[in-house]
Amino acid sequence: MILKNWVQFQDRLFEQLNYVPTEAEAKIHKSIARIKLVVGGWRGGKSNTGAKEALPYAILPTTELIWVVGSTYDIPRHTEFEYLCRDLMKLGFLQEKNFHQPDQGPCTAQLSREFGNCRIVTRSATDPEKLGMEAPGFIIVCEAAQLSYEIWLRLRGRIAEKRAPMILTGTFEQIGDNRWYEEFYWLWQGVNEDEAQSFSLPTWSNLTKFPGGRQDPEILKIEARTPPDIFMEQYGGVPCRPSGLVIREVDPDIHIKNIGVNPDLPVFIAVDPGYAGAYVVEFIQDWGEQIAIVDEIYAVNLITEDIIIACKQKPYWAQVTDGAIDIASHQHQAMRAPIEEWRDEAKLHLHANRIPEEDGIELLRTYLYPHPVTKIPKVVISPRCKGFLSECGVGSSPIVGGGKWLRHKETKKAVDKNNHACKSVIYFLYWKYGYGRNKGREDYYGQVLAPDSRREMQVIRR
Repeated sequence: MILKNWVQFQDRLFEQLNYVPTEAEAKIHKSIARIKLVVGGWRGGKSNTGAKEALPYAILPTTELIWVVGSTYDIPRHTEFEYLCRDLMKLGFLQEKNFHQPDQGPCTAQLSREFGNCRIVTRSATDPEKLGMEAPGFIIVCEAAQLSYEIWLRLRGRIAEKRAPMILTGTFEQIGDNRWYEEFYWLWQGVNEDEAQSFSLPTWSNLTKFPGGRQDPEILKIEARTPPDIFMEQYGGVPCRPSGLVIREVDPDIHIKNIGVNPDLPVFIAVDPGYAGAYVVEFIQDWGEQIAIVDEIYAVNLITEDIIIACKQKPYWAQVTDGAIDIASHQHQAMRAPIEEWRDEAKLHLHANRIPEEDGIELLRTYLYPHPVTKIPKVVISPRCKGFLSECGVGSSPIVGGGKWLRHKETKKAVDKNNHACKSVIYFLYWKYGYGRNKGREDYYGQVLAPDSRREMQVIRR
Protein backbone atom coordinates (compact mmCIF):
# COMPACT_ATOMS: atom_id res chain seq x y z
CA MET A 1 0.00 0.00 0.00
CA ILE A 2 0.96 3.64 -0.37
CA LEU A 3 0.97 4.23 3.38
CA LYS A 4 1.95 1.78 6.11
CA ASN A 5 -1.10 2.86 8.12
CA TRP A 6 -3.45 3.09 5.17
CA VAL A 7 -6.47 1.66 6.98
CA GLN A 8 -6.03 4.10 9.88
CA PHE A 9 -5.66 6.99 7.42
CA GLN A 10 -8.83 5.91 5.66
CA ASP A 11 -10.72 5.43 8.92
CA ARG A 12 -9.84 8.94 10.14
CA LEU A 13 -11.32 10.46 6.99
CA PHE A 14 -14.46 8.35 7.34
CA GLU A 15 -14.79 9.37 10.98
CA GLN A 16 -14.64 13.06 10.09
CA LEU A 17 -17.50 12.49 7.64
CA ASN A 18 -19.50 10.47 10.17
CA TYR A 19 -19.41 7.62 7.65
CA VAL A 20 -19.74 4.22 9.32
CA PRO A 21 -19.34 1.46 6.69
CA THR A 22 -21.64 -1.51 6.85
CA GLU A 23 -20.09 -4.94 7.16
CA ALA A 24 -20.26 -5.41 3.39
CA GLU A 25 -18.73 -1.97 2.73
CA ALA A 26 -15.96 -2.50 5.29
CA LYS A 27 -14.78 -5.61 3.42
CA ILE A 28 -14.37 -3.50 0.29
CA HIS A 29 -12.52 -0.67 2.01
CA LYS A 30 -10.13 -2.98 3.87
CA SER A 31 -9.24 -5.09 0.83
CA ILE A 32 -5.71 -4.57 -0.46
CA ALA A 33 -6.68 -5.48 -4.04
CA ARG A 34 -5.55 -2.94 -6.61
CA ILE A 35 -8.69 -3.41 -8.74
CA LYS A 36 -12.04 -3.78 -7.01
CA LEU A 37 -15.29 -4.76 -8.68
CA VAL A 38 -18.43 -3.99 -6.68
CA VAL A 39 -21.77 -5.41 -7.76
CA GLY A 40 -24.58 -3.63 -6.01
CA GLY A 41 -28.19 -4.56 -5.61
CA TRP A 42 -30.61 -1.76 -6.41
CA ARG A 43 -30.15 1.02 -3.80
CA GLY A 44 -27.32 -0.93 -2.21
CA GLY A 45 -25.06 2.12 -1.93
CA LYS A 46 -22.46 1.13 -4.50
CA SER A 47 -21.94 4.69 -5.78
CA ASN A 48 -21.21 6.04 -2.33
CA THR A 49 -18.83 3.14 -1.70
CA GLY A 50 -16.96 3.87 -4.94
CA ALA A 51 -16.60 7.55 -4.01
CA LYS A 52 -15.35 6.67 -0.52
CA GLU A 53 -12.71 4.38 -2.03
CA ALA A 54 -11.31 7.25 -4.10
CA LEU A 55 -11.38 9.77 -1.25
CA PRO A 56 -8.00 8.98 0.40
CA TYR A 57 -6.25 8.92 -2.98
CA ALA A 58 -7.61 12.37 -3.88
CA ILE A 59 -5.65 14.03 -1.07
CA LEU A 60 -2.40 12.13 -1.57
CA PRO A 61 0.29 14.43 -2.97
CA THR A 62 1.18 11.74 -5.54
CA THR A 63 -2.30 11.71 -7.11
CA GLU A 64 -2.54 14.36 -9.80
CA LEU A 65 -5.61 13.10 -11.65
CA ILE A 66 -8.72 11.02 -10.91
CA TRP A 67 -11.11 9.88 -13.63
CA VAL A 68 -14.78 9.15 -12.96
CA VAL A 69 -15.95 7.22 -16.03
CA GLY A 70 -19.43 6.31 -17.24
CA SER A 71 -21.06 5.17 -20.46
CA THR A 72 -22.15 8.83 -20.86
CA TYR A 73 -21.29 12.03 -19.01
CA ASP A 74 -24.68 11.87 -17.28
CA ILE A 75 -23.93 8.61 -15.44
CA PRO A 76 -21.25 9.86 -12.98
CA ARG A 77 -22.44 13.47 -12.76
CA HIS A 78 -24.79 13.09 -9.77
CA THR A 79 -23.38 9.87 -8.38
CA GLU A 80 -19.71 9.05 -7.74
CA PHE A 81 -18.35 12.39 -8.97
CA GLU A 82 -20.73 14.45 -6.86
CA TYR A 83 -20.36 12.21 -3.80
CA LEU A 84 -16.56 12.40 -3.93
CA CYS A 85 -16.45 16.15 -4.41
CA ARG A 86 -19.02 16.83 -1.67
CA ASP A 87 -16.93 14.76 0.74
CA LEU A 88 -13.80 16.69 -0.19
CA MET A 89 -15.60 19.99 0.38
CA LYS A 90 -16.82 18.85 3.81
CA LEU A 91 -13.24 18.00 4.72
CA GLY A 92 -11.94 21.36 3.46
CA PHE A 93 -9.84 20.02 0.61
CA LEU A 94 -12.02 21.41 -2.19
CA GLN A 95 -13.58 24.86 -2.55
CA GLU A 96 -17.01 25.39 -4.10
CA LYS A 97 -15.59 27.73 -6.74
CA ASN A 98 -13.34 24.93 -8.04
CA PHE A 99 -16.25 22.49 -8.40
CA HIS A 100 -17.90 22.59 -11.84
CA GLN A 101 -20.95 20.42 -12.56
CA PRO A 102 -22.55 21.54 -15.86
CA ASP A 103 -25.72 19.93 -17.17
CA GLN A 104 -23.87 18.63 -20.22
CA GLY A 105 -20.31 17.55 -20.97
CA PRO A 106 -17.53 16.77 -18.51
CA CYS A 107 -17.55 17.79 -14.86
CA THR A 108 -14.34 18.97 -13.19
CA ALA A 109 -12.97 19.75 -9.76
CA GLN A 110 -9.58 21.09 -8.72
CA LEU A 111 -8.26 20.63 -5.18
CA SER A 112 -6.53 23.51 -3.49
CA ARG A 113 -2.79 23.63 -4.14
CA GLU A 114 -1.88 23.16 -0.49
CA PHE A 115 -3.67 19.78 -0.62
CA GLY A 116 -1.85 18.24 -3.54
CA ASN A 117 -3.51 19.93 -6.51
CA CYS A 118 -5.41 16.81 -7.63
CA ARG A 119 -7.77 17.24 -10.57
CA ILE A 120 -11.00 15.19 -10.76
CA VAL A 121 -12.77 14.90 -14.11
CA THR A 122 -15.58 12.82 -15.59
CA ARG A 123 -15.04 10.83 -18.76
CA SER A 124 -17.54 9.27 -21.16
CA ALA A 125 -17.21 6.03 -23.12
CA THR A 126 -19.07 7.79 -25.94
CA ASP A 127 -16.05 10.10 -26.20
CA PRO A 128 -13.31 7.42 -26.38
CA GLU A 129 -10.53 9.74 -27.54
CA LYS A 130 -10.75 11.40 -24.11
CA LEU A 131 -9.83 8.03 -22.60
CA GLY A 132 -6.33 8.33 -23.96
CA MET A 133 -3.29 10.54 -23.54
CA GLU A 134 -3.47 10.76 -19.73
CA ALA A 135 -2.41 8.46 -16.90
CA PRO A 136 -4.78 8.85 -13.94
CA GLY A 137 -3.76 8.05 -10.39
CA PHE A 138 -7.17 6.50 -9.70
CA ILE A 139 -10.20 5.55 -11.80
CA ILE A 140 -13.81 5.11 -10.71
CA VAL A 141 -15.92 3.30 -13.30
CA CYS A 142 -19.65 3.93 -12.81
CA GLU A 143 -22.25 1.39 -13.98
CA ALA A 144 -19.37 -0.57 -15.43
CA ALA A 145 -21.57 -3.39 -16.74
CA GLN A 146 -22.92 -0.96 -19.35
CA LEU A 147 -19.47 -0.51 -20.89
CA SER A 148 -18.02 -2.68 -23.62
CA TYR A 149 -15.11 -5.02 -23.07
CA GLU A 150 -13.00 -2.82 -25.36
CA ILE A 151 -13.58 0.19 -23.08
CA TRP A 152 -12.57 -1.91 -20.08
CA LEU A 153 -9.31 -2.83 -21.84
CA ARG A 154 -8.64 0.81 -22.62
CA LEU A 155 -9.21 1.83 -19.00
CA ARG A 156 -7.02 -1.01 -17.78
CA GLY A 157 -4.26 0.31 -20.00
CA ARG A 158 -4.66 3.83 -18.57
CA ILE A 159 -3.76 2.70 -15.04
CA ALA A 160 -0.71 0.71 -16.15
CA GLU A 161 1.82 3.57 -16.23
CA LYS A 162 1.35 4.61 -12.62
CA ARG A 163 0.21 1.18 -11.35
CA ALA A 164 -2.89 3.05 -10.26
CA PRO A 165 -5.90 1.54 -8.47
CA MET A 166 -9.37 1.27 -9.97
CA ILE A 167 -12.84 0.54 -8.64
CA LEU A 168 -15.71 -0.60 -10.86
CA THR A 169 -19.27 -0.32 -9.59
CA GLY A 170 -22.51 -1.42 -11.15
CA THR A 171 -25.42 -3.81 -11.34
CA PHE A 172 -25.83 -6.71 -13.72
CA GLU A 173 -27.38 -4.68 -16.50
CA GLN A 174 -26.13 -6.19 -19.73
CA ILE A 175 -26.13 -5.08 -23.34
CA GLY A 176 -26.67 -8.02 -25.70
CA ASP A 177 -24.09 -10.73 -25.11
CA ASN A 178 -21.68 -8.40 -23.33
CA ARG A 179 -21.01 -10.48 -20.20
CA TRP A 180 -17.47 -9.49 -19.29
CA TYR A 181 -18.53 -7.83 -16.02
CA GLU A 182 -20.20 -11.02 -14.82
CA GLU A 183 -17.22 -13.11 -15.94
CA PHE A 184 -14.81 -10.93 -13.98
CA TYR A 185 -17.08 -11.08 -10.96
CA TRP A 186 -16.69 -14.87 -10.83
CA LEU A 187 -12.99 -14.85 -11.70
CA TRP A 188 -12.11 -12.23 -9.09
CA GLN A 189 -13.95 -14.08 -6.34
CA GLY A 190 -10.81 -16.15 -5.93
CA VAL A 191 -7.05 -15.98 -6.51
CA ASN A 192 -6.22 -14.36 -9.85
CA GLU A 193 -3.38 -12.70 -11.73
CA ASP A 194 -5.13 -9.32 -12.02
CA GLU A 195 -4.54 -8.03 -8.46
CA ALA A 196 -8.32 -7.84 -8.30
CA GLN A 197 -11.17 -8.77 -6.01
CA SER A 198 -14.94 -8.71 -6.51
CA PHE A 199 -17.64 -7.95 -3.97
CA SER A 200 -21.42 -8.03 -3.65
CA LEU A 201 -23.23 -5.13 -2.02
CA PRO A 202 -26.80 -6.39 -1.59
CA THR A 203 -29.73 -4.01 -1.39
CA TRP A 204 -30.38 -5.09 2.20
CA SER A 205 -26.85 -4.15 3.26
CA ASN A 206 -28.00 -0.51 3.03
CA LEU A 207 -29.31 -0.38 6.60
CA THR A 208 -30.23 3.30 6.29
CA LYS A 209 -32.95 2.47 3.80
CA PHE A 210 -33.63 -1.10 4.93
CA PRO A 211 -33.00 -1.21 8.69
CA GLY A 212 -34.13 -4.82 8.95
CA GLY A 213 -31.31 -5.98 6.70
CA ARG A 214 -31.93 -9.28 4.93
CA GLN A 215 -35.13 -9.77 6.94
CA ASP A 216 -36.44 -6.27 6.30
CA PRO A 217 -40.20 -6.57 5.56
CA GLU A 218 -39.85 -4.69 2.26
CA ILE A 219 -37.03 -6.99 1.11
CA LEU A 220 -39.09 -10.06 2.00
CA LYS A 221 -42.07 -8.70 0.05
CA ILE A 222 -39.91 -8.16 -3.03
CA GLU A 223 -38.37 -11.62 -2.71
CA ALA A 224 -41.80 -13.26 -2.50
CA ARG A 225 -42.85 -11.70 -5.82
CA THR A 226 -39.60 -11.99 -7.77
CA PRO A 227 -38.09 -15.09 -9.47
CA PRO A 228 -35.08 -16.26 -7.41
CA ASP A 229 -32.48 -15.68 -10.11
CA ILE A 230 -33.71 -12.16 -10.86
CA PHE A 231 -33.98 -11.37 -7.15
CA MET A 232 -30.36 -12.40 -6.51
CA GLU A 233 -29.04 -10.46 -9.51
CA GLN A 234 -31.04 -7.26 -8.99
CA TYR A 235 -31.12 -7.16 -5.20
CA GLY A 236 -28.49 -9.62 -3.98
CA GLY A 237 -25.73 -8.47 -6.32
CA VAL A 238 -24.89 -12.06 -7.28
CA PRO A 239 -25.13 -13.20 -10.91
CA CYS A 240 -26.80 -16.48 -11.74
CA ARG A 241 -24.74 -18.64 -14.02
CA PRO A 242 -26.41 -19.65 -17.29
CA SER A 243 -28.81 -22.55 -16.81
CA GLY A 244 -27.16 -24.32 -19.72
CA LEU A 245 -23.62 -24.28 -18.34
CA VAL A 246 -22.21 -27.82 -18.68
CA ILE A 247 -19.59 -27.60 -15.91
CA ARG A 248 -20.95 -25.37 -13.15
CA GLU A 249 -19.07 -26.70 -10.12
CA VAL A 250 -15.97 -24.48 -10.33
CA ASP A 251 -16.02 -22.08 -7.38
CA PRO A 252 -13.20 -19.50 -7.60
CA ASP A 253 -13.05 -19.22 -3.84
CA ILE A 254 -12.14 -22.88 -3.33
CA HIS A 255 -10.87 -24.22 -6.66
CA ILE A 256 -8.58 -21.44 -7.91
CA LYS A 257 -5.28 -21.35 -6.04
CA ASN A 258 -2.00 -19.58 -6.68
CA ILE A 259 -0.13 -22.81 -7.34
CA GLY A 260 2.96 -23.74 -9.30
CA VAL A 261 4.64 -26.92 -10.46
CA ASN A 262 5.99 -29.19 -7.73
CA PRO A 263 9.58 -29.89 -8.90
CA ASP A 264 9.61 -33.27 -7.15
CA LEU A 265 6.59 -34.75 -8.96
CA PRO A 266 5.96 -35.75 -12.57
CA VAL A 267 3.87 -33.58 -14.86
CA PHE A 268 1.20 -35.06 -17.11
CA ILE A 269 -0.34 -33.42 -20.13
CA ALA A 270 -3.94 -33.52 -21.30
CA VAL A 271 -4.29 -32.71 -24.99
CA ASP A 272 -7.19 -31.79 -27.23
CA PRO A 273 -5.85 -31.12 -30.74
CA GLY A 274 -7.53 -28.49 -32.86
CA TYR A 275 -6.78 -25.62 -35.18
CA ALA A 276 -9.46 -22.98 -35.83
CA GLY A 277 -11.34 -23.92 -32.65
CA ALA A 278 -8.46 -24.29 -30.21
CA TYR A 279 -5.46 -26.52 -29.58
CA VAL A 280 -5.25 -27.14 -25.86
CA VAL A 281 -2.67 -28.65 -23.54
CA GLU A 282 -3.36 -28.76 -19.81
CA PHE A 283 -0.42 -29.49 -17.49
CA ILE A 284 -1.47 -31.58 -14.50
CA GLN A 285 0.13 -33.03 -11.37
CA ASP A 286 -1.16 -35.61 -8.90
CA TRP A 287 -0.46 -34.25 -5.42
CA GLY A 288 -2.00 -37.24 -3.65
CA GLU A 289 -5.05 -35.75 -1.96
CA GLN A 290 -5.54 -33.30 -4.81
CA ILE A 291 -5.09 -33.09 -8.55
CA ALA A 292 -3.51 -29.79 -9.61
CA ILE A 293 -4.09 -28.22 -13.03
CA VAL A 294 -0.99 -26.04 -12.94
CA ASP A 295 -0.66 -24.51 -16.40
CA GLU A 296 -2.05 -24.58 -19.92
CA ILE A 297 -1.52 -23.72 -23.56
CA TYR A 298 -4.75 -22.56 -25.22
CA ALA A 299 -4.19 -21.35 -28.77
CA VAL A 300 -5.77 -21.09 -32.21
CA ASN A 301 -4.35 -21.48 -35.70
CA LEU A 302 -1.40 -23.56 -34.54
CA ILE A 303 -0.53 -27.09 -35.58
CA THR A 304 0.82 -29.87 -33.39
CA GLU A 305 4.42 -29.06 -34.27
CA ASP A 306 3.96 -25.46 -33.06
CA ILE A 307 2.32 -26.62 -29.83
CA ILE A 308 5.12 -29.07 -29.08
CA ILE A 309 7.69 -26.30 -29.52
CA ALA A 310 5.73 -24.12 -27.08
CA CYS A 311 5.51 -27.00 -24.59
CA LYS A 312 9.24 -27.62 -24.73
CA GLN A 313 9.84 -24.02 -23.68
CA LYS A 314 8.12 -24.62 -20.35
CA PRO A 315 10.75 -24.66 -17.55
CA TYR A 316 9.33 -27.92 -16.18
CA TRP A 317 9.25 -29.75 -19.53
CA ALA A 318 11.80 -32.32 -18.31
CA GLN A 319 9.24 -33.43 -15.70
CA VAL A 320 6.60 -34.30 -18.32
CA THR A 321 6.29 -38.08 -18.54
CA ASP A 322 3.13 -38.94 -20.48
CA GLY A 323 -0.52 -38.02 -20.68
CA ALA A 324 -3.82 -38.38 -22.50
CA ILE A 325 -5.20 -37.16 -25.80
CA ASP A 326 -8.44 -37.16 -27.76
CA ILE A 327 -9.23 -40.51 -29.42
CA ALA A 328 -9.60 -38.58 -32.70
CA SER A 329 -5.87 -37.83 -32.55
CA HIS A 330 -5.28 -41.10 -34.41
CA GLN A 331 -6.82 -39.61 -37.54
CA HIS A 332 -4.67 -38.51 -40.48
CA GLN A 333 -5.81 -35.26 -42.09
CA ALA A 334 -3.35 -34.68 -44.94
CA MET A 335 -0.52 -34.93 -42.38
CA ARG A 336 0.75 -37.14 -39.61
CA ALA A 337 -1.76 -37.91 -36.89
CA PRO A 338 -1.31 -35.71 -33.79
CA ILE A 339 -0.65 -38.72 -31.56
CA GLU A 340 2.20 -39.73 -33.88
CA GLU A 341 3.70 -36.26 -33.81
CA TRP A 342 3.69 -36.24 -30.01
CA ARG A 343 5.40 -39.63 -30.09
CA ASP A 344 8.03 -38.68 -32.65
CA GLU A 345 8.71 -35.01 -31.87
CA ALA A 346 8.06 -34.86 -28.13
CA LYS A 347 9.03 -38.48 -27.32
CA LEU A 348 5.79 -38.89 -25.38
CA HIS A 349 3.38 -41.77 -25.43
CA LEU A 350 -0.09 -40.30 -25.04
CA HIS A 351 -3.05 -42.49 -24.18
CA ALA A 352 -6.29 -42.21 -26.14
CA ASN A 353 -9.45 -43.89 -24.90
CA ARG A 354 -13.04 -43.56 -25.95
CA ILE A 355 -15.45 -42.29 -23.30
CA PRO A 356 -19.14 -41.45 -23.78
CA GLU A 357 -19.64 -37.70 -23.63
CA GLU A 358 -22.13 -37.58 -20.75
CA ASP A 359 -20.08 -40.09 -18.75
CA GLY A 360 -17.04 -37.86 -19.21
CA ILE A 361 -18.97 -34.77 -18.11
CA GLU A 362 -20.18 -36.50 -14.95
CA LEU A 363 -16.66 -37.76 -14.29
CA LEU A 364 -15.23 -34.22 -14.38
CA ARG A 365 -18.07 -32.84 -12.28
CA THR A 366 -17.50 -35.55 -9.66
CA TYR A 367 -13.85 -34.54 -9.30
CA LEU A 368 -14.84 -30.89 -8.91
CA TYR A 369 -17.29 -31.51 -6.06
CA PRO A 370 -15.80 -30.22 -2.79
CA HIS A 371 -15.73 -32.49 0.24
CA PRO A 372 -19.16 -32.13 1.90
CA VAL A 373 -17.64 -31.51 5.34
CA THR A 374 -14.21 -29.90 4.85
CA LYS A 375 -15.19 -28.12 1.59
CA ILE A 376 -11.71 -29.01 0.26
CA PRO A 377 -11.89 -29.78 -3.48
CA LYS A 378 -10.19 -32.75 -5.08
CA VAL A 379 -9.10 -30.51 -7.99
CA VAL A 380 -7.29 -27.17 -7.67
CA ILE A 381 -6.64 -24.88 -10.62
CA SER A 382 -4.03 -22.23 -11.30
CA PRO A 383 -5.38 -18.83 -12.44
CA ARG A 384 -3.06 -19.26 -15.43
CA CYS A 385 -5.50 -21.82 -16.82
CA LYS A 386 -7.78 -19.18 -18.29
CA GLY A 387 -9.14 -21.41 -21.06
CA PHE A 388 -10.29 -24.16 -18.73
CA LEU A 389 -11.80 -21.65 -16.31
CA SER A 390 -13.65 -19.74 -19.02
CA GLU A 391 -15.22 -22.95 -20.33
CA CYS A 392 -16.50 -23.54 -16.78
CA GLY A 393 -18.03 -20.07 -16.69
CA VAL A 394 -15.26 -18.32 -14.75
CA GLY A 395 -13.56 -15.40 -16.50
CA SER A 396 -13.04 -14.49 -20.14
CA SER A 397 -11.66 -16.82 -22.75
CA PRO A 398 -8.04 -16.30 -23.85
CA ILE A 399 -9.10 -16.59 -27.50
CA VAL A 400 -11.50 -14.61 -29.66
CA GLY A 401 -14.81 -16.42 -29.94
CA GLY A 402 -14.17 -18.62 -26.91
CA GLY A 403 -16.32 -18.79 -23.83
CA LYS A 404 -18.55 -21.05 -21.78
CA TRP A 405 -19.31 -24.68 -22.57
CA LEU A 406 -23.11 -24.72 -22.84
CA ARG A 407 -25.97 -27.10 -23.52
CA HIS A 408 -28.40 -26.59 -26.38
CA LYS A 409 -31.48 -24.73 -25.14
CA GLU A 410 -33.91 -27.21 -26.72
CA THR A 411 -32.17 -30.58 -26.91
CA LYS A 412 -30.15 -30.05 -23.69
CA LYS A 413 -27.21 -31.81 -25.33
CA ALA A 414 -23.73 -30.43 -24.71
CA VAL A 415 -22.76 -28.23 -27.65
CA ASP A 416 -19.47 -29.25 -29.22
CA LYS A 417 -17.95 -25.78 -28.82
CA ASN A 418 -15.84 -24.12 -26.12
CA ASN A 419 -15.12 -27.50 -24.54
CA HIS A 420 -11.50 -28.11 -25.54
CA ALA A 421 -9.87 -27.78 -22.12
CA CYS A 422 -12.66 -29.60 -20.31
CA LYS A 423 -12.47 -32.49 -22.76
CA SER A 424 -8.70 -32.74 -22.37
CA VAL A 425 -9.03 -32.96 -18.58
CA ILE A 426 -11.73 -35.61 -19.00
CA TYR A 427 -9.34 -37.65 -21.18
CA PHE A 428 -6.71 -37.37 -18.47
CA LEU A 429 -8.99 -38.34 -15.59
CA TYR A 430 -10.37 -41.32 -17.48
CA TRP A 431 -6.94 -42.54 -18.54
CA LYS A 432 -5.28 -42.04 -15.17
CA TYR A 433 -8.05 -43.12 -12.79
CA GLY A 434 -10.85 -44.67 -14.79
CA TYR A 435 -14.19 -43.87 -13.23
CA GLY A 436 -12.74 -43.77 -9.74
CA ARG A 437 -9.30 -43.42 -8.16
CA ASN A 438 -10.07 -46.13 -5.59
CA LYS A 439 -12.23 -48.72 -7.29
CA GLY A 440 -14.21 -50.93 -4.96
CA ARG A 441 -13.34 -48.78 -1.91
CA GLU A 442 -14.67 -45.59 -0.39
CA ASP A 443 -13.31 -42.62 -2.25
CA TYR A 444 -12.43 -39.11 -1.08
CA TYR A 445 -16.11 -38.27 -0.75
CA GLY A 446 -17.21 -41.30 1.26
CA GLN A 447 -18.77 -42.86 -1.85
CA VAL A 448 -18.45 -46.47 -2.97
CA LEU A 449 -17.33 -46.78 -6.55
CA ALA A 450 -18.47 -49.69 -8.70
CA PRO A 451 -15.87 -51.50 -10.85
CA ASP A 452 -14.93 -49.58 -13.97
CA SER A 453 -16.96 -50.96 -16.88
CA ARG A 454 -15.36 -48.56 -19.38
CA ARG A 455 -18.90 -48.05 -20.67
CA GLU A 456 -21.00 -46.71 -17.81
CA MET A 457 -20.17 -44.87 -14.62
CA GLN A 458 -22.05 -46.13 -11.62
CA VAL A 459 -21.51 -44.13 -8.47
CA ILE A 460 -23.32 -45.72 -5.54
CA ARG A 461 -23.75 -43.28 -2.69
CA ARG A 462 -23.91 -44.56 0.84
